[in-house]
Order: sequence, then C-alpha cells, then structure tokens
Amino acid sequence: MSDDVERDADVRGWLSSVEPPELRLTPAATIRAGRTRARRRRLVVSGAAAIAVLAVAAVPAVASNLRQGGSTPAPSEQPGASASAAVACKATPLAVPDGLARKGALKNIVIATAIDPSGRYIVGRTHGSVNNSPAAVLWTDGKPAILATEGEDVVPTAVNSQGVVVGRGWMKAAPPMSGGFAWIYRDGKARQLTMPSGYTQDFGSPTVNEAGAVLAIVYTPDRSHEAVVLWPAGATDQPQVLSALSDKSIRGVGFGTDGKPVAWSRSAKGPVLWSADGQHRTLPLVGGKSGWVVNTIRGPWAVGTVLPESGKESQVPLRWELRGGELTALPAARLGNAVDVNPAGDVLVWNEILRADGRVVTLTVPAGRQAATAGFSDAGTTVIGLIGPAEEATSPSEVVPEVPTVWHC
Repeated sequence: MSDDVERDADVRGWLSSVEPPELRLTPAATIRAGRTRARRRRLVVSGAAAIAVLAVAAVPAVASNLRQGGSTPAPSEQPGASASAAVACKATPLAVPDGLARKGALKNIVIATAIDPSGRYIVGRTHGSVNNSPAAVLWTDGKPAILATEGEDVVPTAVNSQGVVVGRGWMKAAPPMSGGFAWIYRDGKARQLTMPSGYTQDFGSPTVNEAGAVLAIVYTPDRSHEAVVLWPAGATDQPQVLSALSDKSIRGVGFGTDGKPVAWSRSAKGPVLWSADGQHRTLPLVGGKSGWVVNTIRGPWAVGTVLPESGKESQVPLRWELRGGELTALPAARLGNAVDVNPAGDVLVWNEILRADGRVVTLTVPAGRQAATAGFSDAGTTVIGLIGPAEEATSPSEVVPEVPTVWHC
C-alpha cells in the first residue's frame, strides 16, 4: 500500500479537509470524496488540543527503549463487553451560525473537526462553492460563532480549554506555492503565525497545548524539505525550528505533558515515536499486517487502525500504551477505525466508545442515518462528529443534510 493511500485513510484528515460533493453524500461517501480530492494536506495528529498531549513518562520511555533495543510485545486482546453493559450517548444537533452566506459558505455543510479537553469548546469547518472552507466556526457551550479569520480556505484543527483555536489556511492571492499558513485565534482576534525563514508552506494541522504554544509541520516551497516548528505561547512571530526532527518524514506532532514536543513517523516496521531531542523508538504492529495508520497520540496512548487488505476483512482498531509499548487489538467494529483516545485509554471509533474496562458506549443515531465521529473530551463524555444519510443520494430530490452533532454520554 502506498504512502498516499495510507495518508488518505486517516479519518481526522478527511474531517478537516474533505471537499464538498456535487450532491449530498453519506459519511462513507464523503470519506471517499476526501480521499480522492483532498488538497494541500498531510497526515498529522490533529483535532482537540488534548490530541497533542502525551504523558510525561512516555518521553523517557522512548529514550530508554532506544538505548536498550526494546523488544516487540505481542498484541493483547481487549476484553469483550456484554450486551447488558452497553449504554448510549444522546445526540444533539449543533446550531449553525448566521452569516455563513456572507462569508461564501454553504449553510448546510458544516463539519465539527475538534473539541477541547473539557468538552466546552468545539470548532468546525465550512464549505464553499469552490471546494474550500471560507469560514471557521467556534461553539462555546453549544453557542456558535464565526471566527474573524483571513484567507479563502481556513480550517480549524485544534482548540484548548481556554478557547484558543489554531488551524491552517490558504491565501489565493499569495505567490505560487506560498499561500499556505498556520493561524491562531485568541481573545477575539485571529493572526497568522510567522513562518521560519525558507519555509513558506504549512500543509499540516497545527495543534495547541493548554499554555497556548503551537506546533506544526511546515515545508519549503517545492516540498523538498520539511520541519517541525514550535511557536512558544504568546510568541506567534518567533518560530523555532526543531532541528532534531527536521527532514525525518514526520507525520504527526504533539506536546508532552512536560511541555516538550513529540512526533511520529513511518517505517517499514511500524510507527516511530520521536522526542524533541531526536531520540526515537518503533512501536509494534499486528503480525503480518502492512497496512496501518496512526490517528491520535493522547495521554499515555496512541491509537490507529489496521487497514483491510481485502473486501472480506474489517478495520481493526489499535491502541498502544506508550510507556511500556504494549499493543492492544480492540474488537473490530462495523466501522472499526480508531478516531481518538482519552487519558483513561477509552477509544472512540466511528459510532461507539470502547471503554478501557471493556464496556461499549453506543452513540444514538436516528433510523436510516449514519454517524461519523471526530473526537471526544478527556472524560469521554462529550463526542463530536456528524450524522448523515446511510445511503448515498443519487438525485437532488434525495438529498438529506449532514448535521454537525454533539453526543453527551
């Protein structure tokens, strides 16, 4: 399987960059559209600010295992849950803000993309008539507002528990191959983050920690070089290139709870976890499987998915415990892509939460509809995503809107 195919398999990526279809599509069809029509993006760890939180203990473990040439443990099995243990989370539509049409956005296409650790703040992208996101939306306690951002294509990718939002953008009027930028929204104002010298493109999904520091992957105009860049809290004009992580084919970035950046890259043997000083360690994979993707690093966990190699196979959610390196293959769900993980080790898949103790929490979805989730809060009690039709529309008369949704458990 090629890198392009594996990049396109990332759920968090398509939720933040999928292009609007000619007709309204099902969530599954929208995924296909995002895979084939995605522009200017790179697979990264994105979403809520907590997505970027890696436990303090995880970084020393990286260095320790590297020095010791750590072993590859066999994957364990998550205990199954009985039907009597299943509970449900109630779905509530997210209100769509007024004024989207004035920004060039279509009112019936708004997608929630990230949630903060507390569950109070939610951000989302919109869709315009030229396959862009003309406006970014912030929900505070369920109340929507359009953020005052610049650019023809603005996609919010993370928010922290103070309501600080970061994202990526695109300026149509910019010189060729230099229109991509990262931005931050704080205290009612949005501003671009200053790019380091020689780097004019941000194709990643910036993330923000609780202190307000921002981390992102940037590229040279011809994309021949990449760098991981840190903007310290309150210093949007002072980018710091992390030289130990430059040109390492980094696919995802985040912050440890000690405030130090972490990252992951690909290798033939599996995901490689990096600390900011260049120490790294390869995480184990399910034996015999070559197709995989990492979606989220959060707390002492990382989650991803084994991709099906044939139509007869299901996606298998994976969870890595980063301090010891243990890999757990979770029960394959109907749509088994692991979207997010919280500090307790609960894993969010498409339409349910697999609790660390084996219980299954189901997201309520109306009959004839289908859910696609994007993330959940630290407590695992607030989930965001969308609800759309289960079948793809074949004519305008069959169009059923996709609804940005929050579930409370």
